[in-house]
Amino acid sequence: GMEKLVTERISSFSADQRSGRAGRVMAGKAIRLWNKLEIIPKELSPEILRADLSGLVLECFLWGASSPSSLSWLCPPPASAWKTSVELLEGFGLIKNKKITQEGKAALQLGLSPRLSCLLIFGLKTGHLQEALNFILKFSEYKDSSPQIQENFLANLKKRASSLDVKQFSPEEFSKAGLLLAGYPDRLAIKIETLPKEGTVYQFPSGRKALLQKEGLNSPLWIIAPEVNVSSAQGKIYSWEEISSADLEPWLLNHTVTEEKVFFEDKLSKLKKSLITRYGQIILKEIPQQVTQDDFGKALCQKIKDKGFDGIPVSQACINFLC
Repeated sequence: GMEKLVTERISSFSADQRSGRAGRVMAGKAIRLWNKLEIIPKELSPEILRADLSGLVLECFLWGASSPSSLSWLCPPPASAWKTSVELLEGFGLIKNKKITQEGKAALQLGLSPRLSCLLIFGLKTGHLQEALNFILKFSEYKDSSPQIQENFLANLKKRASSLDVKQFSPEEFSKAGLLLAGYPDRLAIKIETLPKEGTVYQFPSGRKALLQKEGLNSPLWIIAPEVNVSSAQGKIYSWEEISSADLEPWLLNHTVTEEKVFFEDKLSKLKKSLITRYGQIILKEIPQQVTQDDFGKALCQKIKDKGFDGIPVSQACINFLC
């Protein structure tokens, strides 16, 4: 859902291509500035296989292409990446029922990623455009640019924002949490563990965890992490904003799910039942409930669904019979 430029080794294919271009001008030598023993990739995978597709998917929805199969591609986008982008855009409210919304159309006029567009639209809804612009600059590719470039970037955004009809948006109350979560609902994280020598571990709605390296200070309970690597077992947080519980509570009331959960605490020895309030995989409240006779069957079926027959102590003859 968010991209940034990184420096990486050129592929041997690209290097040969560049030397060939130079050779069109005149004969000469191509000097390669790497160790001859260094392993260089033959070629890089197509950008569509590596890049965030949310902006592309939103553009396709604008033209009525709600499925990648409805278009001809030189290299088709991965089905999983397309699905993830659709889910993200639905969460933003930019698409609904396989159609682009008015907010989705407005987002495409801003020249920003869908995430940052949602921040700006929220600023317009609440009458706090400047606060939105401040965070957009902080999270954009222009955050380290010269003051003049940043000023031009913000002036251009204000001009684009002024062309939007604010009346088409439903008004909302402003809060810092609401502003940031308009574009980063999946980057909300709660502190779950403090490692004295390493930092603080946070959990995200996806269930994945990431480390915030912060020594000598008390890390906040809630943060929003626009830049985080959660591709590994435990990722790393690169940028974050503190969110107070009081500021976050009104937003959570409209985005949490309360459900009953029945599960075995240890293999099949002890059955537990709880009423859980959660946001994604973040558990906010858990209230123990009285177990009934019917709960054993429910828990057993759920355990088989989650882990298969390996999760329950049954004989091979029983498995053969059931299969």
